[in-house]
Amino acid sequence: MKSFFGRTGNFACLGARKRESKGDLNNDRQDCLSHQNGHGQKGFTLLELIMILVVIAIVLPLALMPFTESVKGIGNPTLATNIAAEARSAMEIELAAVDAAFPATATYTKPTVTKTVLDVSYSTTISGQVGNMAAGTTTFTQAAGGNYVIVTVTTTATKGGSTAGTYTFNAIKAKNF
Repeated sequence: MKSFFGRTGNFACLGARKRESKGDLNNDRQDCLSHQNGHGQKGFTLLELIMILVVIAIVLPLALMPFTESVKGIGNPTLATNIAAEARSAMEIELAAVDAAFPATATYTKPTVTKTVLDVSYSTTISGQVGNMAAGTTTFTQAAGGNYVIVTVTTTATKGGSTAGTYTFNAIKAKNF
């Protein structure tokens, strides 16, 4: 008898059943393999890890494609961000002005404001349309209440004599008096 980690006996592998002296070795080998794979083994096999990597390699470009196409379509992402910032800044100022003094006419357009930063010229136009929810018209009716203004801010960036981008921003401001 052989001694194996303090055990004596005729074992095909550690943890397998004792082999008969005249028994078939093949059955013992299969028992040994199934025993090793089924008990105490945790984690992924190499084949499973490779399959996961293949799936990720296929799915990742498909997920990133819309994002990369939209960034390429902008042309100059910094310029697009600056145009949007100019429009939002003008919108905040206009909404504060509407809150302070509600427009007295049904429609209005403010003069275009032009601002140049470095070599880019930003032209911002603000327009508004007054409506009344109670009367159902676009006529300002102070007595009816339920008045609102739809404010539109359009900012156009010009660089080197040609239009580099346009951003339009809409908001609604309600005032009840």
